[in-house]
Order: sequence, then structure tokens, then C-alpha cells
Amino acid sequence: MRNPCLAGVLEELAKVGTHHPEIAPGGKHVQVRWANTRGAPRKYAVPGTPSDWRTPENVRRDMRQLLRADGMLE
Repeated sequence: MRNPCLAGVLEELAKVGTHHPEIAPGGKHVQVRWANTRGAPRKYAVPGTPSDWRTPENVRRDMRQLLRADGMLE
């Protein structure tokens, strides 16, 4: 089964040049880990099952906010 939330996170990371983030499986949430431009570790917990049809877009928005805060996205 494909997780649309995980796909959205990986696509947003690929847009800024992070092509091989670490994906750590968990219980209900999958963690995606990467390093920002300063080399500091970052992580984001992705829901395993979206609770709402808007969840994939909300996850993308959250990722863009994190990437902007790190200076990886304008």
C-alpha cells in the first residue's frame, strides 16, 4: 500500500536536493530523517494512515514550512 503522505514528504525533500533521506519505520508513524544545509539533523513523523482527504496536502505544507525555516526553500 502506498502512503500519499510519505510520498509528499519525499517529493518536497527532493525538490530542495535531499534525495536520500533516512526512512525509519515505527508503529503508527514513519519517521523521515535528513540533514539541513548546516548539517543539523531534522526529522518529521509521517502519519501511517491519513485521517482526512486533506492530510497529504497538510503534510506537504508542514514540510515546506520546515524547509523554509532551515533556509532550504524560499
